[in-house]
Amino acid sequence: MAARPFPRWIHGASVFVAAVVLIAVIRFPAALSGAIAFERGQRAEARGSFDVALAEYSKAADRFPDSTLVIARKGLAAYHSRQYAIAAEAFDKIAGQNASEGLAREVNGAILEMRRESSAKR
Repeated sequence: MAARPFPRWIHGASVFVAAVVLIAVIRFPAALSGAIAFERGQRAEARGSFDVALAEYSKAADRFPDSTLVIARKGLAAYHSRQYAIAAEAFDKIAGQNASEGLAREVNGAILEMRRESSAKR
């Protein structure tokens, strides 16, 4: 029995598993750096450093461009740092997406405040 070759399906499955593991190992550092940037953004936002939070959330958004939470936090940080063009772009991107009630309330409040300030300037 020791002289018998391995079946081809075992070789094929081994190559497939090795490819999946290699892809995961290659993508992991980028995902980790995005998650770290998001965590740093949350800490900066909690301190009131909204410019730093915006920079960190922008890094996280580059890695997770479809994350409603990341884009919303980026928009809120931009709103608090009075960078309304960036905030409006972020809020437009997540329009119609599902979010937690608290996050939706925060985003809607920021949008209303931006509209009030915009109409007050006219």
